[in-house]
Amino acid sequence: MRRIIGLILGVAIAGVMACSDDPNIVDPCENAGCSQFQVDGAAVFSENCGGCHGLDRPFAADIPTRHAAWVLVRDMKNNGLALSQVEHAAVVDYLCEQHSECRSR
Repeated sequence: MRRIIGLILGVAIAGVMACSDDPNIVDPCENAGCSQFQVDGAAVFSENCGGCHGLDRPFAADIPTRHAAWVLVRDMKNNGLALSQVEHAAVVDYLCEQHSECRSR
C-alpha cells in the first residue's frame, strides 16, 4: 500500500513540477507511466467535461497531436475543471483515440 501511495505521490509531484502556463509543456505522464493506473478516460470525460460545454465540443476541436490534447485539457483545468494528473492523462488518451490525426502522432 505504501508503494502505491508513494508511486501516486511521485507521479503527482512530477506532474505539478511539469505544469506551467508555458504552452510548450511536455506531458508529465508520458514517461511517468500514468496509464498503469487504468483510469477510464471515456468515463472521466463523460463525468467531468459536460459541466461547462457540450460533450461534442472537444470532438469538433482541432487536436492534431497529443501535446495539443494535453494543452486543451490543461486549459480546461485552468478554467476550473478538477482532475488529477492521472485523470488528465486518461482524458488526453481518450481524446487522442477519438481524433485520428492525434493517434498517428
